[in-house]
Amino acid sequence: MKSLAKRFLPVLGLFFILPNASVLANGGKGKVSRYVDRSGPIEISIDLDEKLFLLTSVKNKYKVLRIKIKNTQSKGLALSKTNDKVDLLIKEQRVSGILDLAKHDSPLWDSLDADTRNFLAYPETVPPNEEESIFVFVPLQSIVVIPTAVEYTIASLPEKIRLRPPVARS
Repeated sequence: MKSLAKRFLPVLGLFFILPNASVLANGGKGKVSRYVDRSGPIEISIDLDEKLFLLTSVKNKYKVLRIKIKNTQSKGLALSKTNDKVDLLIKEQRVSGILDLAKHDSPLWDSLDADTRNFLAYPETVPPNEEESIFVFVPLQSIVVIPTAVEYTIASLPEKIRLRPPVARS
């Protein structure tokens, strides 16, 4: 009798789970906002899962925003953790992001293992025809809703980049 119950338990579990799986299949559980700027040979984008962004944090201190930079130029794009800047526009307020967590919060940075620090460190360049991800740390108390826009200043570029999610069409 016990072996029979063991065989049917997984089947019964599927019976209860599968009717609810359709809720997940339509994308209703994980809407992602895509912020994009494609002006020129540099494409910059952010894929922001609104719910996860608001629910998760690093050590209950920071939200993390991942910005992808795709360099389609034949030369590298110079980045600078001291001269570049990211601002989030949240409810008509400007919130500065942190690009150099090692300098801003060295105890937290030092608590991370070497692989994680390498992964999160702000790169010095985006090589030609390559893509890099940068990670922006935003103080937890500054975020109550997702940003309406993100402004990214790369010192080696002539203009500030403004990223916004697409406007919903009616």
